[in-house]
Amino acid sequence: KTAVFNSEKHFYFYAGLYDYRPDVINRRIHDEAWYESLIEPGNITAIRHPHISDWSDKRNVVISLYKRFTTFSDTDYGIFEIQIPYEVLDNICKIDSNPPNSQRIIIYNKQGKILFPFGEDKYSLDRDGFEPIMIFEQTNSEAEGTGRIKGKSGYLLYSFQESDYTGWIVALSAKENVLAGQVRFYRNITIVFGISILLIMLLAFFLLTKSMTKPLRQLISTVERVNLENLNLPVPEGEIDEFKMLDKSFQTMFSNLKDSINKLYESKIKEADAHFLALQAQMNPHFLYNSLNAISAAGEQYGSETTTTMCNQLADMLRYTTTPSNKFVSLKEEINHAINYLELMKVPYEGSLNYKVYIPDRLYTVDIPKLTLQPLVENSINHGLEKVLPPWNITISGQITDSLWEISIEDNGSGFDKVILNKIQKQILYYQSNLTEGNFKANLAIGGMGILNIYARMAIQFGDKTIFRIENLSPKGCKVTFGRIFEKGETL
Repeated sequence: KTAVFNSEKHFYFYAGLYDYRPDVINRRIHDEAWYESLIEPGNITAIRHPHISDWSDKRNVVISLYKRFTTFSDTDYGIFEIQIPYEVLDNICKIDSNPPNSQRIIIYNKQGKILFPFGEDKYSLDRDGFEPIMIFEQTNSEAEGTGRIKGKSGYLLYSFQESDYTGWIVALSAKENVLAGQVRFYRNITIVFGISILLIMLLAFFLLTKSMTKPLRQLISTVERVNLENLNLPVPEGEIDEFKMLDKSFQTMFSNLKDSINKLYESKIKEADAHFLALQAQMNPHFLYNSLNAISAAGEQYGSETTTTMCNQLADMLRYTTTPSNKFVSLKEEINHAINYLELMKVPYEGSLNYKVYIPDRLYTVDIPKLTLQPLVENSINHGLEKVLPPWNITISGQITDSLWEISIEDNGSGFDKVILNKIQKQILYYQSNLTEGNFKANLAIGGMGILNIYARMAIQFGDKTIFRIENLSPKGCKVTFGRIFEKGETL
């Protein structure tokens, strides 16, 4: 509402909702003291704090803004008034707090009078004994500040600032425990919200990473299925073009790799076969010298019948060694060949040489390199028994378990000299190293006669599953063992 009035001229004009009474208006415009108090001398404007409207008897609370109209010679024409309903200020400063009145706004004038809330000289916050004057007393005529006031059961926090326009002091107060509770509440909300956002981001990151790495994981899975028997990289149906391009590159690489492997593999097989045959060729004629010497001695001593028997045995041995059959024979054939040799050797030794054979029936079908057993028996006779007085005993035995099979040749001779035994062990280790690296040429040079030759052919056949041991017995004698460890799930 607006109004223009002058007490000296006794006029009043208004604009807005009509709720005025003429008697009230007449009383006011004739009150010159009241008229002069509205604006301080020397000023032309003023703001009046919340008050009962001067023009109505309905006790409407308003805030009035005044401006004096004068001429250039300071002649007073009257005062222009704008009334603002108190409800406007109440809506601005009202705080819906929980619990009620735990947070409030208080407006003071410079003398400490409470302008808002209107009509309250005192009020409390939940009966904690906080009075408005307590905050005003802390201002100390300063324009702004903050502080803390102790009450009966807690503290009151406040902040105030003086308005440059009205000169009023606006203070915001709140209970410390209520404010702390709100801070904790919003902190918890922030933490929960932050954790939720983090989890959502992690889930999104996981799904995105899984989607982006799916082709790579498929590639790894398919590459792991590639082997020498299947050098192919199958592409799943409907995959991306980059995957198909990668497959094409892999197919080219696998094709080249397969050709290289085939050439190298064929070369190594031919080289190994040549080495194996060279080793076996060394064994074929070796026993002939001893056999012919034995027959010669028997002919001189026993006559033609014994010589005939020995010739037949030698013929069987020659037939066995020279027959163009496989490189591998059954253990039963090797046993028969060794027995023929032992029978030949028994003749010149006139009953001083004895032998026994203990082989489980299941072992007779085992395939071993040709000319493996007889050279070991020959080595026992020639080198193990020469320095020992008769009788000379040779035992051929075998065993089979769920994990391996073994054949042993044992004698009661002098055994191996320690220096020679160490030398043989070193040569075996060196041969193993060359065989692992595919260095057949070096192994061919190691070859030679006897025990190392036998081990070489066993290692070529059985690889790292080969069993080969040489040990001296106590108090005398020697034992040579060879055999093979079964593959997982393998049986005879």
